[in-house]
Amino acid sequence: MREEKVYFRNRKGEKLCGVLTVPEDTSKKCPLIVLCHGFSSSKDSKTYVFLAKELFKLGRLSLRFDFYGHGESEGKFEDITLTEGSQDILSAIEYVKGLDYVGRIGLFGTSFGGVCSVIATSKTNQLSALALKCPALEMGKKRREEMGLENLSKWKNEGFMVYKNHEGKKLRLNYSFYEDAITIDAYKEAKKISLPVLIVHGDNDESVPVQQSEKLAGLIGGARLEIIKGANHFFGEKEHYDLANRFFIKFFKEVLK
Repeated sequence: MREEKVYFRNRKGEKLCGVLTVPEDTSKKCPLIVLCHGFSSSKDSKTYVFLAKELFKLGRLSLRFDFYGHGESEGKFEDITLTEGSQDILSAIEYVKGLDYVGRIGLFGTSFGGVCSVIATSKTNQLSALALKCPALEMGKKRREEMGLENLSKWKNEGFMVYKNHEGKKLRLNYSFYEDAITIDAYKEAKKISLPVLIVHGDNDESVPVQQSEKLAGLIGGARLEIIKGANHFFGEKEHYDLANRFFIKFFKEVLK
C-alpha cells in the first residue's frame, strides 16, 4: 500500500494535512472514503491507520486528514468550531474529487468528526455513503448542561476555557466554539440526507448517549444502526473495537463500489 502525505486548502485558505492511499493503477477509478477524526484527536490515531489499510485491501482508497487546529494542519485548536469542521470536510471532498483516479466518495466520522460529517453531508451531493461512529450530535447542549450557567458566563467573559481531553491533555478552547454549536441543529441537517448510512454506537457511551444515534437513525430513511452492548465512547475493549471496525468495513464493501 502506497501512502502520500498531501496538503489542501480549506475554504478560508488555511492548509490542511492528510494522508492519501494511492492505487497501483491510477488509470482506473476507485472508490474513496474520507476519514474524519474526533475532537482533539488526529488522522494518525490507530483507528484511521487501521481502516486505511483494511479498506485498501478491498480496493477502497482513503484520505485521513487533520481538522483545522489539529495534528499537522494549520490553525489553533482553540479556534475550532463545528462550522469550521464541516467546511474542512467539504474542502477534503473537493480535493479528492479533483483526483483523476477517484470514483465514488464515502465519508466516515467519529464523535466530533461524526457530527461535522452529518452537517457536511447535508450540504453536498458528492457523497455516496456515510458511516458514523458515536456521532456527538449535541455538543452545544452538552457543554451547557455540564458547565451550568455560572461557568458558561465565566467562559463568555474570559473568552476561553481550559478543555481537558480524554488523555488528560489541557487545551484552550474559545467561547466561539459554544456560540457556534448552539446555533446548529444536527438533527435538522440529517433530515436532508438521502444516501446509505451506517451508525455504530456503544450502549455504555459515557460521553455521547446512544439515544442521540437512535434519534438520528429515525430521521434518515433507511439508516442502519448497530448498537454494541457494553461499548464505551472509545470502544476500549478489543472485542468492541474489532466489531465496530468490522461493521464499517463490511458497510463500505457493500455500498461503495
